[in-house]
Amino acid sequence: RAGIGQFFQRELVGIDESLAHNAPFVINAADTRTLETPTPLVNPSVSPSAAKDPRAVVPNSWQWNLSVERELARNTSLQVGYVGNAGIHLTSMADLNRIAPSSWIQGAFLSGTGANASLTNIDSLRPASNFGTIGEFARGGHASYHSLQALFRSRIGSRSSFQASYTWSHSIGDVEEDNSSGSVNQEAFINPTNTRLDKGNTNINRPNIFVANEVFDLPKFGHSNAFVQSALGGWELNSIINVQSGASFSVFSNIGGNKDSNAAVNPMQIPGAPGLPCGNPTTLNPNVTLANCYQLSSLTGNGFGSNNRPNATGTACNSGQSGNQILNTSAFTLVGYQVGTVGTTRRGSCFGADARTVDMQLGKNWKFKERYGIKFSFDFFNLFNHANFNSGNLEGAGYVPGSVTCGANACSPLNNVIQTQTAVTGFGTAGTVHPGREIQYTLRFTF
Repeated sequence: RAGIGQFFQRELVGIDESLAHNAPFVINAADTRTLETPTPLVNPSVSPSAAKDPRAVVPNSWQWNLSVERELARNTSLQVGYVGNAGIHLTSMADLNRIAPSSWIQGAFLSGTGANASLTNIDSLRPASNFGTIGEFARGGHASYHSLQALFRSRIGSRSSFQASYTWSHSIGDVEEDNSSGSVNQEAFINPTNTRLDKGNTNINRPNIFVANEVFDLPKFGHSNAFVQSALGGWELNSIINVQSGASFSVFSNIGGNKDSNAAVNPMQIPGAPGLPCGNPTTLNPNVTLANCYQLSSLTGNGFGSNNRPNATGTACNSGQSGNQILNTSAFTLVGYQVGTVGTTRRGSCFGADARTVDMQLGKNWKFKERYGIKFSFDFFNLFNHANFNSGNLEGAGYVPGSVTCGANACSPLNNVIQTQTAVTGFGTAGTVHPGREIQYTLRFTF
């Protein structure tokens, strides 16, 4: 069997609706309305918050499959197939008012506020320096999916059957495929002109998925007396077994604020700042503040720190997984990180906790007058009470040390390689677990 098709996405109207929050539709102003002649608006201001790429393209995907099925024995078959998918012009998000890569190193040492806005405000590096981040909704993403899928089916008797399927797959892309909210967040492009920086496993990537189910009618004792048939006959056993890899997700890191322990001792003065010396304000000059000096505010310096990533050490992200400790802290580091660049940890390099569940039903059927039936069953969910940890809180897990230093002197554009960091605590641990074993009793009447 073979098939191919192209499918187009119908986008949310809310993306276009958000554009109505820009001028001239929305202007912030203060006014006191009276019954007399109204006074002029006081300090009307406009701050655009959304934009849209005008390219006339529609997100779509090509999907194709090729499979072969073979009968192995009577009522028993095996099917093996290849399934592929390519996502084109996928919805994406970026900062339209982004800082140019040539200014990232300077942006890493500037924050959003400061005593001298022209020197300490990171917005001064943006093309429209009087505005901050402007989220641009676009269709610049690309993703692919390839899988080997196998299905085994066997029918035993008139009502009993067994079925098992296995999928080995890989989903890779430069955009996540589980979010189209249209916000500049962890899933936004670091640099839309170089989307390879964001290429990695997508959030729907699960390398291994195994599912098996069976329906088995126990002996009916049709040649025995009525009591034996009623008591021992008519039982059935059903079960579903589900084993799958955890989904891929990314680890981000941002230091936020002044995290250089030397910065209060020996910060570097911003060139051209007013003639106040940099140093500890309590000893050298009580009038100086760190607003006049470089402060390490982010790692990459691209204008928004939520998608900054640490460096990879070469240790597998999930190595040593034990209990609810899903991620390995030693897989990441900021030591050797060059501030103003992109960390070497790839998107989607970590996996959430694996899932293993066995659901089972033991039921008893009674038939009378050929038209009516009663079924009483015991239903067991997660029969073996396996701890399936919830990886939701690991999505975008923050690898954040308490402080970093760039050697004896404070971090600055001229001293931008991190030399030491404090330990990272509370990282990579699943905070919750899915429900344990649950049992229910069911009585069903059919007619």
